[in-house]
Amino acid sequence: MWDKTFVNEYDELWYQANFIPLVKETFVEDLNDDGFPEIGIANWNGGKAPCASSAIIFTLKEDSLQVLKKQEINTEFSRSVYESKEDFKSPNYKCPACDSKE
Repeated sequence: MWDKTFVNEYDELWYQANFIPLVKETFVEDLNDDGFPEIGIANWNGGKAPCASSAIIFTLKEDSLQVLKKQEINTEFSRSVYESKEDFKSPNYKCPACDSKE
């Protein structure tokens, strides 16, 4: 992942990427029950507001990473991508920390 610094990939400008738990306190989880685990990377580029950030979820298959999904998160307040595995499966899930209070 380090070679992605300042690269525009997955529709993101990579500047600072950190592993983020997929669900509370769990960094590796088979979210879609396909037998391959997923990991989450929170990407912050310094030019976006924290509420407009995203996590990129990758599937670990053999010796490669495959993009599964991008999920909007708030990098300032989100402590995980989802609250539970069921949130991943919900087509209407929205990050609770991304709600605008305006």
